[in-house]
Amino acid sequence: VGDNNIPSSSSSPLFKTSFDYIAAPEMTSSSKLPFPDEYFDAVTCCLTLCSVSDQSLELNEMNRVLNSNGGTFGYVEHVAVRVDDDSKNDDSRPRWSYEFLERQQQTLDPLQQAVADNCHLHRNTDLAVWDTFGCDKSKAVILEKERFLVDDMWPVSCQCRGVIQKTKMMV
Repeated sequence: VGDNNIPSSSSSPLFKTSFDYIAAPEMTSSSKLPFPDEYFDAVTCCLTLCSVSDQSLELNEMNRVLNSNGGTFGYVEHVAVRVDDDSKNDDSRPRWSYEFLERQQQTLDPLQQAVADNCHLHRNTDLAVWDTFGCDKSKAVILEKERFLVDDMWPVSCQCRGVIQKTKMMV
């Protein structure tokens, strides 16, 4: 047992002492992360997918290195406002506030890309994540998801977060 009565990695097989991580450069159509298929049990992505040139390519590569037998993908991203999506609307906000923010995102998107390192204001990143990981095809389940507004972060105030787990393969 280590300090503060917390079991140390040397006394318990439950604790893994090393973690593999990578801060990957942006992918190109011919590049791959330097890891074999299904190498990671968990992959996280935070405020990254707004700026990549090819969201599908990046997500497919993360999906490739994630263990297909219960691997978990967690994300926090800013996303496009979807006015007609009731799952994200805070009932205390009038519909016109979402419509106005959506118009602002669409109008400012080209400028944002130019001045903020290719950051897109109006991407449906959460939908792209769910599609890539096969949530609609029973290849993965959404354990948690949320869309919300953070007023102090205009114009990227529409945010999403979620956790997806690849469906464990039946033997």
